[in-house]
Amino acid sequence: PSSRMKILIGLLLALQLGTASALDAVLGKALFERLWVSAPASTDSADGLGPLYNARACASCHPRAGRGRITVNADGSVNEPALVMHLSGDSVYGQQIQTSAIPGQAAEAQLELAYRPLEFVLADGTRVLLQQPEYRLRELAYGDLPATVALLPRLAPALPGLGLIARIPAAEIVRLADPADADGDGISGRVNWRPLPSGKALGRFGWKAESASLESQTARALLLDMGLSSPLLQQHAGDCSEHQIRCINAPDGASERTGGTEISNEMLRLLVRYLASLKAPAEATLTNTFQPGGQVFSQIGCDRCHRPTFTLEDRTIRPYSDFLLHDLGPALADSVGTLGATGAEWRTAPLWGIGQALRSGAGLLHDGRAASLTEAILWHDGEARTARDGFAALDSRQRQTLLDFLSQL
Repeated sequence: PSSRMKILIGLLLALQLGTASALDAVLGKALFERLWVSAPASTDSADGLGPLYNARACASCHPRAGRGRITVNADGSVNEPALVMHLSGDSVYGQQIQTSAIPGQAAEAQLELAYRPLEFVLADGTRVLLQQPEYRLRELAYGDLPATVALLPRLAPALPGLGLIARIPAAEIVRLADPADADGDGISGRVNWRPLPSGKALGRFGWKAESASLESQTARALLLDMGLSSPLLQQHAGDCSEHQIRCINAPDGASERTGGTEISNEMLRLLVRYLASLKAPAEATLTNTFQPGGQVFSQIGCDRCHRPTFTLEDRTIRPYSDFLLHDLGPALADSVGTLGATGAEWRTAPLWGIGQALRSGAGLLHDGRAASLTEAILWHDGEARTARDGFAALDSRQRQTLLDFLSQL
């Protein structure tokens, strides 16, 4: 069916459900899938793209609201918008490299990716080949990037379950924090408190727990990935800097109808409503086939960070995360700290839906480097070293039992 037909079908279903929230979610989904165009355009409700951007639609980075996938071409180039290159900050290139541009503008650069093999030998002699990513930017359109600017690769995460994560009481996450490792277990998770005009809020979204709300996380993606301004981030030229003169002076899609920005308050609300409506991944019923895997998961200490459950006012959810920052060692680390986290600190990634991500062909970890659960586990270090070494010490039967368990989450 055409996109209009899909929207019509969705609206009819929402009317049958008889709830305003269902209708909002349908309209938000249409915005999520909308292909934006440059301004000015006859379709002024969908103009304002760029001038520099990585994707024309939210769905381009999150296919079916899932994790992004990476394909490296024969020449080393990466075309998928789901892998973006954040920067530690540059006066010319800004916060992120935009690999596409509207007509009359120059894309900032193109991304190249190669993998260097590393071998990890398990206790029983099994050899596992890990892939260390190495990045390079080519065709830099606005001059060389200073060597002091760090490249920070990020893969688009899966989105289902975000609404439930938003409902976890902040106090429940704070209760799990142990920044000084007072209990001596080697785990020292800490909260990433994010500044607000009126104080601070607990960060719970993003690879570095850098966003305290779905609204702020969504507004940041709209700005950096698509160059769309919103009430929270009002730069009509997106991530363009004052040194990118043509970009700064390009027409924008802001209008009175949208409240002076390219994404109106109502549009942002509908997008967030859609994201919040995405159901959490369904965990398979715990059968005898993989129930023992949960015991192995706990036995080697995975659950010290990947906490299985949180209790909301109306249900218990199983995200398998504590939503705290943990030091995972130098191999996974950014070379600099950003957004309230050190380079080596990462928010514990929720494990729900990880099996589906693998079945879809998506890579794991913040940059998609791990093609399997085994690889992802073996990249862990720092606070997770004990759990990683516990995994490496398992015999093949125990390892498979654990992997079967994880693939059902």
